[in-house]
Amino acid sequence: MCTQTTQSTFNIYLGKHNKSHQLTMLINQLQNAKILFNIYSPYLTCISTKKCTQDFISQCHLVFMPDSKEKKIALSYHIPIYAPKHLQIKNFFRYIRVFGYSILDRMANILYPKPRKQNHCIVIKTDAIGDYILFRNFLVEIYRHYGAFSLVGNIACYDIIKEFDWDYLIEFIPIHRPSFLKNPLYYLKLLKRLQSTQYEILINPLYSRDIISEQISKNIYAKEKITNTGDTLAILPYLKKYYDSFYTRILDSTPMIIFEFYRNLEFFENLFKTKLDTPYILELKNPEQVFRQYGLPKHYATLFIGASNARRKWPKEHFIATAIYLASLNLAIVICGGKEDEKEAEEIKQVLETKNIKVFNLCGKTTLSGLARVVYNGNHLISNETSCVHIAKAIRHDKVFVVYNGNHFRRFTPYPNRIGGKYYGIYHPIIMKNPDVYMVISNFLQIPSELDIKAISPQIMINSIKKAQSDI
Repeated sequence: MCTQTTQSTFNIYLGKHNKSHQLTMLINQLQNAKILFNIYSPYLTCISTKKCTQDFISQCHLVFMPDSKEKKIALSYHIPIYAPKHLQIKNFFRYIRVFGYSILDRMANILYPKPRKQNHCIVIKTDAIGDYILFRNFLVEIYRHYGAFSLVGNIACYDIIKEFDWDYLIEFIPIHRPSFLKNPLYYLKLLKRLQSTQYEILINPLYSRDIISEQISKNIYAKEKITNTGDTLAILPYLKKYYDSFYTRILDSTPMIIFEFYRNLEFFENLFKTKLDTPYILELKNPEQVFRQYGLPKHYATLFIGASNARRKWPKEHFIATAIYLASLNLAIVICGGKEDEKEAEEIKQVLETKNIKVFNLCGKTTLSGLARVVYNGNHLISNETSCVHIAKAIRHDKVFVVYNGNHFRRFTPYPNRIGGKYYGIYHPIIMKNPDVYMVISNFLQIPSELDIKAISPQIMINSIKKAQSDI
């Protein structure tokens, strides 16, 4: 049926709400990924389906489109389910958004003159901070081949770019992602800037290309536009095919899941047709300055409590329990995060101070480079799976403990042993039950994780910290 890549056959239970087009999507994904699988169902949905009863759920790795009873059984056995909510409505609005952009694009073509300026190379990297950290070491490779270039990127990355990467750039064109998606006037103003220059080469290295990167690439004037085959995690297959037509070269991507830094390495080795030995590193200057800047003690642990999504945030009670244990190791506690995390950090601080634990609340008070220095000098980092973790690994921190809610397993977590210092992934029981199978579910099937991060207890974290102590 398919070439096997995991240690055992991937058993799938088709639930009562399964439909033929969803089943086709599932089978295509697994066949493209060369995953050996069997399909079971009480409803005999198709010829390849094997007859079973609901009790057979306990022997399966995925329950696909279950009813309420089947969902309950699956959860009781810690088996993942696929049951996307309002998927058709969401996809409809994605098409409407693209239609709206096409109208704005035509307006821009009428309003704005053809470009007069000439530049050689422009690079698009508009995704999140963590993605940029995993990419930025390849800027030097681009510079070696093309000289200084223009970079279109997420404005959230500006601090890192300004301090560490500015020497490679002619200019940085910042993108405010929410405004791009919601504000037509912002979009038109941005197009005016993007279309003021003609480029020889446009490079879009994103593996999970999205509507933002594709609209930008489509509207920039460039003689050659280069990207990779990538996936359809952030864009519908039909729309991806549409945007593919605007590129002059599409480099092959390995269909299997590989760690994101090596995914970037693959892209640039294919682009430059040579092997690269690019390191994964962020070199800090004057890291000790944070002791004076924030009055930090010599020994402390850092808690990073922020995350881009509420599902990715470990509860404050769990952070508190972990902090109490860390304090028993004679460590002060430094809490970091965004401005939006300041209130929660203050609540954690108040609880800990009642136990005579020294606490510093730096939420919203550090730049990204300042955060890197705080993490660098700390004895431990306890963090949600977010950009702070990637910064910590790039600066080679040797005690990184990561609470992870389930998205993109083995693409962003865990880190390979050969990159940076020690990395301790703290995972949900469903993931730990069969990590190989969960990799298939979270990547090839592209299921947004609905795992409850609260199920990861603080005791699991504390046990990992204890293990790290014994490993020294």
